[in-house]
Amino acid sequence: RKCANLLWYDVTFWGSQAGSATKWHAATGSLELTGALSVYKAATISGSATVAGTLSANGALNVVGAAALGGALTVGSSSIGQTVMIHGASSGSFLQYDADELELKGTASIDGELFLTGPLGVTGGVTINGPSVAVTAPLSLTGTLVVTGATTLDGTLGVGAAVTVGSNGNGHDLRAYGAAPGSAFNWDSGLSKLQVTGATSITGATTITGATAVT
Repeated sequence: RKCANLLWYDVTFWGSQAGSATKWHAATGSLELTGALSVYKAATISGSATVAGTLSANGALNVVGAAALGGALTVGSSSIGQTVMIHGASSGSFLQYDADELELKGTASIDGELFLTGPLGVTGGVTINGPSVAVTAPLSLTGTLVVTGATTLDGTLGVGAAVTVGSNGNGHDLRAYGAAPGSAFNWDSGLSKLQVTGATSITGATTITGATAVT
């Protein structure tokens, strides 16, 4: 093709597999790859890139601009993990997976179910709006955890600060079961009543305001 005093040409490199090719579009200045792409050294993408296939990078891959994935993203392989870090707009905020541990510094809002197998360390606030939350590994939280939905903890819960259930005028039920069948400690928010089923032992000064029934 020819335009004024400039010459440019489209170039196509065909692959051994049917349909695979690398095409240079001179008019648009874009490179099109149909097939798998493997990068063995550092690569920097400072414009738009569309990959319809597998992109394999065995070195540093720097993307300057928006990245959209229309398929699965796999980092490393089983027993051979790699570190992934995503920086936030605020100074010092980031999400990092360091081969075996997920670390979050900042505020997290999760809309949907959360399943975690492995340690999670959070510095900042966490809000989870989902039908259920299942934690089957150590959870370290420095900040506020707000959960809207059912929460299941399979393990020991250690709390180093105050625990608040509901708010003034908007309470919630709280139940703790005992080892003996039928024994339980229950706060019924609808009745504003504390119910203890089982033996009760109180050591220290006790102040009771209101009616008390012992059966």
